[in-house]
Amino acid sequence: MDSRWYKIDEIAVLDKDQPVAKVISNFKEGHDLVIIVDTTSKYEGIIRTHDIVGKGVNLSASCKKFMNRNIPTISIDEIEDPDTIAKMMITSGTRYIPVLDKYSRVKGAIKDLIVLKELFSETSETVFPADIKEVVNWNLVVLQENDSVGTAIAKIREYGISRIPVLNSALELEGIVVNRSLLKSHVERRATKGDFEGSREKDWHLLPVKDFLVQPEFISVETPFKVVVESLINLNQYSLIIKSNQKYGIITPLDIIQFFLKLREKSGLNVVVNQAPDDDIRDHAIRKGLSIMQREQRWLGANCTMNVRFKRNLSQSKRGQFSMSTSIRLSSGKRFVYQAESTNFGAEKAVNDTLDKLSRIISDAKKKSLRRRDKSPTIRKISEIT
Repeated sequence: MDSRWYKIDEIAVLDKDQPVAKVISNFKEGHDLVIIVDTTSKYEGIIRTHDIVGKGVNLSASCKKFMNRNIPTISIDEIEDPDTIAKMMITSGTRYIPVLDKYSRVKGAIKDLIVLKELFSETSETVFPADIKEVVNWNLVVLQENDSVGTAIAKIREYGISRIPVLNSALELEGIVVNRSLLKSHVERRATKGDFEGSREKDWHLLPVKDFLVQPEFISVETPFKVVVESLINLNQYSLIIKSNQKYGIITPLDIIQFFLKLREKSGLNVVVNQAPDDDIRDHAIRKGLSIMQREQRWLGANCTMNVRFKRNLSQSKRGQFSMSTSIRLSSGKRFVYQAESTNFGAEKAVNDTLDKLSRIISDAKKKSLRRRDKSPTIRKISEIT
């Protein structure tokens, strides 16, 4: 698997017998995920903020009490396409997929924003919706500003979420409660008041959630779809609050990933790139190839695959040039295979020239078919009637 898919710097790895206070300390330092291993460094499970808050904050308990073993993992050599990873995330409802080597040792984790970036780059803007209305989740779990921390924890436990919008008496959004801020408060109160047990624990649960509010990123429901996706990726945001008059919704990377998967399943279009010289060229070939197929989809049919293959020329006369060949195979009843080849200095120029040539071949084939249809007696008779 390409190392750009998974990162180690956004996660922490701890032994399962370590106290959960160490996990919370890692969350405070900015880690989004803690992966738990055994004494031989083999993967055991993960801990996220709502795994701790949802089970009750007991700082002296060991990590294994809060460990989630139901999250799917992936072998470092197993997956190369974003669709499979995206489906794993949607099915399990997790933002991270741990990456393991053949000995079950942790190599990193794939984050939802990485998958979103891949799907975004592979999807033509021509199929983007005008805005984000159809992607937004309008059925929010919410709190009132005077609700207690205990009420917030109960909802976190019930729905398995990590942040909850908080409304005032006029049903206006005041902010959001984030698990990380609740955990931080818990640790700080314990540090200043000593052992945090008995009545003090109850006192913390009775505090109003308005004391722990975080101001989210707001965005209008009329914002173009492309801008919203770029905002999530570039700002490294877990979620955006969407405002439509007095109505509030939320959008997360997983919401958009699921939307992209539905688009791809609906279109049945796929681009497979072999032996690309680098990731940028691969992404460019995928974007341009999908754009051509989406533009000609009515003619090509609902399901087709484009195969793109690169070859670096090593002969003395053509050294430094790239040969690129493409073919489109259709699986929608038509038996045609459209093919094009090109040789150029520079891989990007090879992509552009070859796919432009392929586009012209498809366009010419479509025109010839339409001319043959126009000469048909049946067609002439129908056109005379109309």
